[in-house]
Amino acid sequence: MRLITRRLLVYFVAPLVLGLSMAGMYFSGNLVLQRIICPKLPPLPPDSWREFGLLENTQNLILFLMLVITLAAFRRTRLRFERVAWGALAFFVAFVFLEELDYGVHWYRLATLDAHVGWFTPAAEWDPALVAQINTAAPKVNLHNQGFTDAFKVLGDSAMIFFFLMIPWVGPVFLARFGDRLPASAGAWLRYVAADGAAVLTLLAMLIARFIIHELGERGAGVLVIDGMREPGAMESNLSEFRELITYYLFTVYLFVIVFRRRSPGAERNSDSAVPVH
Repeated sequence: MRLITRRLLVYFVAPLVLGLSMAGMYFSGNLVLQRIICPKLPPLPPDSWREFGLLENTQNLILFLMLVITLAAFRRTRLRFERVAWGALAFFVAFVFLEELDYGVHWYRLATLDAHVGWFTPAAEWDPALVAQINTAAPKVNLHNQGFTDAFKVLGDSAMIFFFLMIPWVGPVFLARFGDRLPASAGAWLRYVAADGAAVLTLLAMLIARFIIHELGERGAGVLVIDGMREPGAMESNLSEFRELITYYLFTVYLFVIVFRRRSPGAERNSDSAVPVH
């Protein structure tokens, strides 16, 4: 019973609360809470603003943890093919991490500004001179926002379907039917890389959060009314960032379980074949 409760917390409650609590702050109608999630900082271009908010930086923290986990796996294993696999995965995670950080360009731009509007200053009170300096044509420095956004989304969605639906749910059926035609170690490797079946609950949490968040967005819940003036939130066209947060969370949990809660079949075979020393 305790195991079921723990899995429910890890795979459903935690990601749903994480995503909806961030969304709740953004759609709260409170300027301070919304700007904590995603500030507005002219004269920086609008594409830079969300990079300084709690939502994006929580994503970055989770990605950093994912990178640490993959590097720990690379360091722990002694089998060549596993080191290659973990090294390649660590490289890919580092690439995604740097992409999300935009390689630090936004932080450099902020650090080199002479002045910017206050973090919690309503748009009606912005200094016109600072607003006039906004460069809406500022070049994008990452790859996934230069015509590859849809491709990255398809890649992410495909990876989730494969790792969290196909392998844990279809994999055992495939093994039961065709296992006798596969190498003897195939079953052990499949069980090693298969996500916990409860990961499907995180996908459900993601769908629930997405429905609620986009419904709120379509109803204009992110638009503030300050002294009679309407001020749209800075993420009206980027609400998918909330789903992205849950995606990174799920992959981090998945890798943590594999690295710290399971033993590689390759490592077991290697230890079994070792000659005992007397």
